Amino acid sequence: MTTQLHDGLAAVLRAMAAHDTSGLPLAPDARFTENGQVLRIGDGLWGTLTRYAGDGGERFEKLNAYRIDFVDPAAQQAVFFGATVENNTPGMMMLRVKFSGTKIAEIEAVAVREEIVGEHGGTVTMFQPRLLLPFEPRGFRAPAPELIAKASARHSVSELTAVVDAFFDAIEKDDPARVAFTEECVVRNNGLLAANDPDAPPLDAEVPAYRPFALSFTEQIATGFTRYTSRIRQRRHVAVDPERGLVLSVAVFDHAARVREIDVPGIGKVTFPGYIPGIEEERIAALPGSKLFPNLQVPTSDLYAQLIRVEGGRIAYVEAICRGAPYGLSTGW
Repeated sequence: MTTQLHDGLAAVLRAMAAHDTSGLPLAPDARFTENGQVLRIGDGLWGTLTRYAGDGGERFEKLNAYRIDFVDPAAQQAVFFGATVENNTPGMMMLRVKFSGTKIAEIEAVAVREEIVGEHGGTVTMFQPRLLLPFEPRGFRAPAPELIAKASARHSVSELTAVVDAFFDAIEKDDPARVAFTEECVVRNNGLLAANDPDAPPLDAEVPAYRPFALSFTEQIATGFTRYTSRIRQRRHVAVDPERGLVLSVAVFDHAARVREIDVPGIGKVTFPGYIPGIEEERIAALPGSKLFPNLQVPTSDLYAQLIRVEGGRIAYVEAICRGAPYGLSTGW
């Protein structure tokens, strides 16, 4: 089964890059989703994917060697988490392939691409809200050593998923006591540091002392920063590797936009980014090079695929890819 799963994942990736599904052992009712949308197998990524980490291309491998695979015989599925190129546009993708017997029954893709910022949004995907941390492909040259090394202490599947569930609960409930992080914990979102970043800018330009991404993740929760996430739903752990202490999860983070500001201890009231009349019009109407800035004061949902490393019952590394979406998005599963 392990060989079948490994070969099946490789076959799907090759078929996507070749834009040809004819050789795949698809079940009659095989199902495919891309970023939560149910698509015909052969549509979407099947027409745009041109390269992926591990495809043998020397130049691509030197620049984008980020790839971690999972094979789960019990669930009859294999998962790719790695760098991609679509028509010269770099990105990252989580690709899950599930078998039923000898046939492929499910294919799920979460794809995040680099967006070019320019006049009126540049190439920003239609209806995709701007994120606080936009995708940075240079952050995915290769996996961090912590993500591919064996765990110092082995945890069971249930122990690993319990820690990740506690991580989601801590964000949703604004309660840092629900989960523990290692002292060296790294949190990255779309290839950029989302915690302990000494160069992080302030959330609100009017309150320069509050720089949430310069704080540890525990401190972020304690200051109220995660309150703009109103709910985390459709949580699924699509791959778990006890040997490496890794959990790969997919979830939707809802932002109902009912929290417009927070009262940060020792600093005072901080307003979440929103639309600024006059200033925003100038930015949007400017020549190429202008930006559409994040607006956390309108309802949005974010689709996440998160690779989380657990050490000694604590979170040691969070590697997330995320794309904004209309409020209420479904993962499709």
